[in-house]
Amino acid sequence: MAHLSYYSRVLVDLVPPPHEREWRHPAEISAEHRIVFAAEPPSRRFRTAALVAGFTAVGAAIAAAIVINALR
Repeated sequence: MAHLSYYSRVLVDLVPPPHEREWRHPAEISAEHRIVFAAEPPSRRFRTAALVAGFTAVGAAIAAAIVINALR
């Protein structure tokens, strides 16, 4: 027997009820929304954070190599 819903699926997906949380776990997102989300380019803040983290990791690796080499 098909489940009858009292809410329009389109309306609930676009504007969640006030008691619903705003974020969604990836398992809760429909395939169409995942495709749209994946197609969005990363934000400038994310790219900057990734660049800073990358430079920090490389710098830490170089510093560790210098310290280890100096202890020999």
